Amino acid sequence: MRTVNPQRVENRRRQILDAARYCFEQKGFHATSMAEICARAEMSPGALYRYFSSKEEIIVAMSEETNFQAIDSLRTKTEEVKNGNNFLEAIHALLAEIAETNFSKEQGALCAESISEAMRNTQFANAASVAYLEYQELFSQLLELGKEQGALDKEQDTIELAAVLMAIVDGMVLRMAFDSEFKSETAVKWIGNLFCRYLTTVGKEYVSNNFGNPICVVDFKNTRFPGGQFDE
Repeated sequence: MRTVNPQRVENRRRQILDAARYCFEQKGFHATSMAEICARAEMSPGALYRYFSSKEEIIVAMSEETNFQAIDSLRTKTEEVKNGNNFLEAIHALLAEIAETNFSKEQGALCAESISEAMRNTQFANAASVAYLEYQELFSQLLELGKEQGALDKEQDTIELAAVLMAIVDGMVLRMAFDSEFKSETAVKWIGNLFCRYLTTVGKEYVSNNFGNPICVVDFKNTRFPGGQFDE
């Protein structure tokens, strides 16, 4: 009996998911055919169906992978802050990571497709909801650590702040899909400016004094505080 090579299985799944992502970015979920995914992945339909039984299964797998990566990264940053790392350094790294992985026309289009898919596909919607709430809870925990370090006001509702910031990021990503003039640098700057409004004076001073670039990748020289506005 043939033995299954786990690495080969993972490589083939990766090949299919990468091909599907490219096709979905170009044409959307429902305009993309399985034949197009097979062609992009350079494999026969029979080979592809050994790994995924339908296009819907590919869509769910892509979503689960994206959600896992985002949650795993946030969990790692939260644990690092628990172990003594600086909260604002973690936020700086998190925003840079979000910008790199999400702020593009292609990702904006996929985000719009995902919202549409959630309206039709209950399994997809339920999985997305669970992941979103898990991310929000983890983000809230990271923000609580910011309160402990004196960067955020003790009275700040961290669940509320996490939900608001996540919604704003989602909106920025969606805008990337249809507004060709809206640049990643602008999105990051605006989010950084908004976040700084929630910081204590201590937090603002740390940002001003310790980043060659601020949370929002804008030159910090001549930055005016208080108020959280970064001036270029």
